[in-house]
Amino acid sequence: MKFVPHLWGSLVVVYLAGTAPCGALQFVNGASGSCIEVRGGNVTDGTPIDIYPCTGSPNQNWTVSAGQITGIGGSCLDVKVARASASSAAILAPCNGRPSQKWSFSNGQIVGIGGGCLDVKGGGQVNDTPLKLVRCTAAQSQQWIVQ
Repeated sequence: MKFVPHLWGSLVVVYLAGTAPCGALQFVNGASGSCIEVRGGNVTDGTPIDIYPCTGSPNQNWTVSAGQITGIGGSCLDVKVARASASSAAILAPCNGRPSQKWSFSNGQIVGIGGGCLDVKGGGQVNDTPLKLVRCTAAQSQQWIVQ
């Protein structure tokens, strides 16, 4: 087995070679152990982003570049409402550089517009539970492991 390091911000990410396509990352939730995915592998604008057991499928593979997180079909992780509120659902949208598509990684959290954190709705651990941008807390559902 070969370990492959990647540098993302101040975080060094290590995963086993062959577990994801070259340059692709998976984001694993600290509470559920499930991966961030594009629901159903749909590339339509506005498709919900949720959690699902990690399978390595294309809809669970992401790349990070210039502060954007890009997924299946070359579309970006985005939020419907451009502020950290309970109604800020995570969605897939065409990449256009808008502020709601800018992300950073800090203390195990994925931080978006307004300083909000990507979280699993209601701290859920059930398949297909959607992701939201909410106020950052110490909740395990806001913790992400990059592999």
